[in-house]
Amino acid sequence: MIIIGCTTAVLFYERHRIREIEEDAHVIRLVNHDINTIHRQEITDNLLLHHLPVETKHITDEE
Repeated sequence: MIIIGCTTAVLFYERHRIREIEEDAHVIRLVNHDINTIHRQEITDNLLLHHLPVETKHITDEE
């Protein structure tokens, strides 16, 4: 009977640890998603910044 009780306690503990690990993995995936979103936005902003036409002022003789 003691063996069954110990085995049950170990199984409950392991189930609890697996749940904690899954929650941590979920948080890591969310952070990774946020980082990828920010990185993609930064790349888009930089591409737009470097490809927008820049207005230049032409110097003429009349000025």
